[in-house]
Amino acid sequence: MKGFPLLLAACLGTLCCSERAPITAGDAPAQALARRIGEKEVVAFQSWNGKRQGGDSDSILHFRKDSKVELEDQGFDLQTFEGTYAVGPGGKVTLQLKGYHSSWPPMLLRGDGGDLLLYREDGMTTWPIETSNPHPEASVDGFWPFRAPRKEAAE
Repeated sequence: MKGFPLLLAACLGTLCCSERAPITAGDAPAQALARRIGEKEVVAFQSWNGKRQGGDSDSILHFRKDSKVELEDQGFDLQTFEGTYAVGPGGKVTLQLKGYHSSWPPMLLRGDGGDLLLYREDGMTTWPIETSNPHPEASVDGFWPFRAPRKEAAE
């Protein structure tokens, strides 16, 4: 019984201090992505944690077979950029997009229940506003993660 308070404190500390307790890492999310692409041919990850914002700030990443990816950037007008992706150890995802104005940040693929998430590898949740903005240091918080729900929403 002497060890019970210590055990209880350790368990509570783990529960209270784990920011991403339900998020799974490693190879399981990468395998789930590959399986979904095999079944559905395309898996779409929506910015803003899967919640469309409207206006000029949504992006969708479409992952396809043969390591092909398409970025649908819904700004003041719709722009699409095609390229390739690679999934490395630990679920690290990199994109090469043709014609995109900058390099896309490396991401980490994670699982959340049945959903798949893409986080920036550097942990940022912001996306810098383009250089046409008179305040280039400004950013849009909450843009990350991108989410691909287990079941697609009815259209």
